[in-house]
Amino acid sequence: MQKNKNCNVVLLGTGNVVWHLGHAMLKSQISLIQVYGRNKTQLTALANEWHVPFTDNLNCLSPEADIYLFALKDGAYQEICSVFPFRNACMAHTSGNVDNSVFQSLTRHGGVIYPFQTFTKGFPLAFHEVPLCIDTNDPECEGKLLFLAGKLSRIFCKISSIQRKQLHLSGVFACNFTNALYTLAQKIAEEKELDFNLLRPLIAETARKVQTHFPEEMQTGPAIRNDIEIIKNHIELLKDPQIKELYHILTECIIKNAKNKS
Repeated sequence: MQKNKNCNVVLLGTGNVVWHLGHAMLKSQISLIQVYGRNKTQLTALANEWHVPFTDNLNCLSPEADIYLFALKDGAYQEICSVFPFRNACMAHTSGNVDNSVFQSLTRHGGVIYPFQTFTKGFPLAFHEVPLCIDTNDPECEGKLLFLAGKLSRIFCKISSIQRKQLHLSGVFACNFTNALYTLAQKIAEEKELDFNLLRPLIAETARKVQTHFPEEMQTGPAIRNDIEIIKNHIELLKDPQIKELYHILTECIIKNAKNKS
């Protein structure tokens, strides 16, 4: 694909990732020519917001797309591939876990453009700072996806399928599990009528420090100091056996990492 050429894209899906991709494409002057989805309410809302054509019928998809870009639930690809109307098109998905060969029954031009970020519909973010990871075994698809990635973000790279799945796993620890811990922190604070707002500066500072240093260098707290008395007091305060066990596991993990480092 020529560097000065535009890219016609059909987006398939109506969830969080599609909402952000669509807005990023419009800002980047990518030609979003159509959006497809099964949820008519969400589909209509997106199409009206973006002023682009839409359809809930795969047989009405535009044949003019350079890339058909899917952002579906991981379990939906087998079914949609069985009824997709085109062959030998450039098809890509956005999943961190679905194999890059999922479209092989339809085309040799299949691949992945994996946006490594947490997305929530209605919460805008700086998409040009989102890492976009390209995973494909087809040179033609690779060229198109790299072109699209370069239009959408300043951070993009080629990775293997194994690397992508490992990155997805690391993201679950860095984001999903961390957010679950925020939820537990909120519940623990609220047990004694403490406002979660008291925790927000601590969360922000913790996140700020790892932007310039490795997390293990910034570890603080009773576990890294091996302060047994405080650890015992904390465990006594916790009433839920599962949370007690989680506290113990994380504490042991911190202590073990510190020993391995020394």
